[in-house]
Amino acid sequence: HKTDPQDEQMLAKLHHPRCGITDVANCSVSPENSKWNKHNLTYSIINYPKEVNPAIVNDIIHEAVSIWSNVTPLIFHQVKGQDADIKLSFWELG
Repeated sequence: HKTDPQDEQMLAKLHHPRCGITDVANCSVSPENSKWNKHNLTYSIINYPKEVNPAIVNDIIHEAVSIWSNVTPLIFHQVKGQDADIKLSFWELG
């Protein structure tokens, strides 16, 4: 089984130190503590990492939200533009 070079690039990026801003917010997916008053949520990818094919990023994000959908009442839909419940962006700090 051969690993795709772009998959290796993505894994390397995932293990690379980030900017120091925490990924964890004070929120919950339990119905009584939900940040949103709905179960259908939209997400938008504002920009993509320079070194990774956008299609690969889309696939990985889709897999991630599918995992959440399988274990919570949440349903995720990708939308274009910045009018979304969840906005994802990738930044390179120099």
